[in-house]
Amino acid sequence: MYDINANFVFPLCDLENDNVKTHTLCPPEDIDDMLHQRIGPDPSLALYAVLDKTTSSAATVGDGNASGYALAGVIGWIGASTAHLKAEIGFLIIFPAFQRKRIAVQSVGLLLRQALDLPSSPTNGWGLRRVIWQAYVQNEASLRLAERMGFVQEGVMRWDRVHPVIDNVEDTTLQPRKGDPREENAGRHAVVLGLCWDDWEKERERILGLAQVEKPMN
Repeated sequence: MYDINANFVFPLCDLENDNVKTHTLCPPEDIDDMLHQRIGPDPSLALYAVLDKTTSSAATVGDGNASGYALAGVIGWIGASTAHLKAEIGFLIIFPAFQRKRIAVQSVGLLLRQALDLPSSPTNGWGLRRVIWQAYVQNEASLRLAERMGFVQEGVMRWDRVHPVIDNVEDTTLQPRKGDPREENAGRHAVVLGLCWDDWEKERERILGLAQVEKPMN
């Protein structure tokens, strides 16, 4: 086992509040080629295990440092850039048994604080100028979550993704033209949302209170 986030461009650490912990993922080498062949070598990608601290489990996550808590899902970073001080929250999956426990809200809040707080702050943040969120146009749950966490819709990228044949999400209105190199695959539009440093400074207290990361100041 090794830390697939070892090459990530920003410093990573475990993040947690009273209910949720994000733990850097150290999967066994045989778990999934994507983790080791795609995420590991790419310094712009990182992946956390999301742990439910309110539910105990005998299973371990990766190197075992987070044992005792139930694995509730995953969350991570995409396209992180030290040159442009930006990153995208991605890979967010909360398993069905842990949904409706506000785990997604709390996990996102923990990552936002790490990304948007300044390095000089007590939280030792990264000082990013921009955090990005993208969602399929019909993924209303993802869009609601993003907007609840302070993200602002900025536009729609048309035909931004080609659906894998195994994808369960299909949009019959986005069928490609005849002769398309991947004609059997439907397409999708993606909504782009952003949360920038100036938004963060206005909304930080509300967002972190919502995420139960920090208590609102009286």
